[in-house]
Order: sequence, then C-alpha cells, then structure tokens
Amino acid sequence: MESSEESSNNNDILQPLLKVKSGSGCNMQTYWYRWYILLQFSLFAFIQTLVSNMWSPIVQSTEVSLNFTSHDFDLLANWGVIGVLCFIPLNMWLLVQYGMRLAVVSGMFFVFIGCGIKCLPWSIHQLKYIIHIGQICNGI
Repeated sequence: MESSEESSNNNDILQPLLKVKSGSGCNMQTYWYRWYILLQFSLFAFIQTLVSNMWSPIVQSTEVSLNFTSHDFDLLANWGVIGVLCFIPLNMWLLVQYGMRLAVVSGMFFVFIGCGIKCLPWSIHQLKYIIHIGQICNGI
C-alpha cells in the first residue's frame, strides 16, 4: 500500500507534465476536427503501407515477367524506410513553416505520383527502374 505522502509526492512529479492542478475545475473538451485529423493521418498511413507492401503477394509472377531478383524485392521493401530517413528534415521543415496540411498533402501527392508512374506503359527494361522510382516517391 502506498502512503498518502508517497501519493502526493508522485502527483507533484506529474504536475509539470499534466499542467493541470488537481481540484482546479478545469474542463477538458474534445473537438471534432481532432478526430478528423486523426482519421486523415490514419488513412494516409494505411494507403502508404498498402502501396509499400504490394509486392509480397506477386513475387513469383514478377520474378518471371520482369526478371526481378530477391535483391530487388528486398530493396523495394526498404525504399520506404530509406525515403523517410532521407526526407524527414524536409518534411519537418514543411510542417513547421507551413503547417500540417501542406506536409500531408505533399506526402499524398508523392504517393500519387509514385503509384501513377508505375501504371504508365513502359518497356520491360524501363519498368524495373520506374518501379524503384515509384517506391522512392512513396517513401517521401
């Protein structure tokens, strides 16, 4: 059992984090647009993950039709992480300077471009490189 002195000491430690004094009568309110932002961010993350992980089910047919190797599939899976590591400073700058809207819309634009260029009719030789470029765009 915790004594009341230890309990009040723990509450004192948490006060700077909470910034709300107990018994102050502070009313907290949830706004609808917080849920809207959460929904938009969740859908963006879902779409980006869906685009990144589309290669696993079609490995065998892609190996035959596009002459991909297992190294190509490993690299396709890693382009998202590599893109995030390379472009996180730019994304953070956009977020600070122009707000969340521009950062998220530009991210979705690059996912759109990455998916779009993979749908265009390219020759088999060019398609291998275009697919990698599309995966890089998805990682941005």
